[in-house]
Amino acid sequence: MHDQLEALIHAQLLESDFELYDWRIDRGGSRGMMLRIYLHGEKGPGLDDCAAISRNISAAIEEAGLLDGGYVLEVSSPGMDRILKTARHFEISTGARASLRQQGESGEIRTLEGEILGFEDGQVLLGLKNGNERLPLEEIQGARLLPDYSFRRSKRDSDGGTHE
Repeated sequence: MHDQLEALIHAQLLESDFELYDWRIDRGGSRGMMLRIYLHGEKGPGLDDCAAISRNISAAIEEAGLLDGGYVLEVSSPGMDRILKTARHFEISTGARASLRQQGESGEIRTLEGEILGFEDGQVLLGLKNGNERLPLEEIQGARLLPDYSFRRSKRDSDGGTHE
């Protein structure tokens, strides 16, 4: 069922401006089964995009009879602090800052923070303060983007005036 559901999601996105970033099913809880679908695009999906894609995917799931019983479908962006799992995730995140947990061959785990410089030959290229590192994807135990919340404050924000 997992492969069929993923193929169905991909098929519903073919005509959209978005690609499947990730998806998962969470079972249990007060809301029952949750199907969560995360989309990526040059411009993040807006509410109207998510609603339209949700309707299409829901109708396709019902028609295919893939999920028995009730479920809640949630379609959204993966967020500013998105989890990075696949080569494609690292490729589209080039230039962003990230935190990565790496388990080396000897079993030690270390956490690195730096700029994703790219992905090639199965390795994440990470720019660190003291140089660059190449991290094999299979050694990465967890990775997440580090959002940049900095913004330019105007004088109005700090003193109540309207000048910049």
